[in-house]
Amino acid sequence: MIRRTTWLVLGAFVGLLGIYLFWSSQSPASSGGEPTATPAPLWQVSPEQIRSILIENLSSGERVSAMREPEVGWRVTEPADAVQDVSRTERAATWLQAPVPRSDLGEQADLEPFGLVTPSYRVTVTLAGGTELVLEVGGNTPTGSSQYVRFAGRPGVLVFTRSGLQEALGLLTELIPTPTPTITATSTDSPTAQVTLTATASAPSPGASMTP
Repeated sequence: MIRRTTWLVLGAFVGLLGIYLFWSSQSPASSGGEPTATPAPLWQVSPEQIRSILIENLSSGERVSAMREPEVGWRVTEPADAVQDVSRTERAATWLQAPVPRSDLGEQADLEPFGLVTPSYRVTVTLAGGTELVLEVGGNTPTGSSQYVRFAGRPGVLVFTRSGLQEALGLLTELIPTPTPTITATSTDSPTAQVTLTATASAPSPGASMTP
C-alpha cells in the first residue's frame, strides 16, 4: 500500500508540471507570436548613390557641404576654410546610407511641442540623378537622449538617438575651424599703451581694447 505522504508528493509534482506546461503554452515561441520587430531604416542607399551631403544649423546659419569625387573621395566644399577630414566625412556619409529611427510617433496635428515648426538643423543628402533626402531636426525628447526628426515630404514625427544624429550633425563642430584669439599690441608716443584683442575667424568679430 502506498503511503499517504507518497501520494502528497506525487500530487505536488503533477501540479507543478501542470503549471509549467500552462506557462509554456502562453510564451510567444510556443504560440507562434512574432518577436518585436527591429526598426527599419528610413531609407537605404549604396555608397555610390550619394553624391553630396549638406548639414545646416538653421539657428546660426553655419553649414558644411561635402561632395564625393570619384578618385579623391569626400571633399568638403563649404566653408572655404573647412577641415578636410575624409575619414570623418565618410563616417557621416556611411550613417546617412541607412539612418534608423528609434521610433515613429506617427502623424501629429501640432509640431510645436516637437520643435519642428522651426527646426534647428537640416540634413540634405543628394543622390545620383538629383533626388534629395531631407531630414529636419527639432527639439530633444524629455530624457534628452534623443531628438525629434521629420522626413521632409512625409507626414509623421520620428525619434532618433542623439548619438546617431551626431554622426552627421557633428560635422558642423568638427570641420568648421574654431576662431583663434590673437593679441596685437600697439604703442604710441604717449605714455598710454593700447592693447587690442582680435580674433581670427572666417567671419569678422569685434575687437576689445584695454587701456591701463
